[in-house]
Amino acid sequence: DLETLGEGGLIVSGNTNESPRQIEGVPHTLVLKRCAADDGLLLTWAASNQKLRTVMLEDNLLSFDCVTEIVKALASNRLGALQALCIRWNPIKAEGAAAIATALRTNTTLRSLDLVSSEVGTFGAMALGHSLKHNQYLTALDLDSNAIGPCGVQALPAALSQNQSLLTLRLNRNGLGPTGAEHVAELLRVNGSVTALHVCGNSFKEGGASALAAALPLNCALTALHLADNDIADDGAAALAHGIAASAALGT
Repeated sequence: DLETLGEGGLIVSGNTNESPRQIEGVPHTLVLKRCAADDGLLLTWAASNQKLRTVMLEDNLLSFDCVTEIVKALASNRLGALQALCIRWNPIKAEGAAAIATALRTNTTLRSLDLVSSEVGTFGAMALGHSLKHNQYLTALDLDSNAIGPCGVQALPAALSQNQSLLTLRLNRNGLGPTGAEHVAELLRVNGSVTALHVCGNSFKEGGASALAAALPLNCALTALHLADNDIADDGAAALAHGIAASAALGT
């Protein structure tokens, strides 16, 4: 089924017999909802569209093979207007994340990338982290619920020490634990651009909370820190309170 989304938007839901050539006009927003996983025609058409600003592919059970054309277009900057890409709830796995990471090294248009629940895993997150060394355009990265683990965020401090574009980073529910919290703390020490950090549901516990607390006074950019559901007891909460009070941005 085809339906419009405001002025210049197009929603494609379920299976459609429409050929991309039959779609009237050139939309700036394309939303695919529960379409067939082999709906390659639409994705190929999208990958050649010079006016698309937003592509939302969530919840289509798309494997990496199904989004290959979009990734290739990102790498070559063929999607000259694309600013937001959402692939959440599609099992692209580490292979897909690595390919997107490679594309980010050369892409200059994308500002927002949403990979929530895409089975990115540790190795996919590492690849994405490394790519941020080379990309100075992406402003928002959402990696919630991807089983990244502590090793998956290990590459972020070194990458983000050289990155000045990323403003929002979401790492909720990724099993980071206290060790992962230490990597996040190092990220805060060396990065001066991220203003909003979401790390809820990662079981940081006391050790992780203390590591973050020690890093907060050394960071001048962060204005929003989301830490819910991290099993932080009184001592960790007290350390965080002191760290926030001493933070140039959070303490104001």
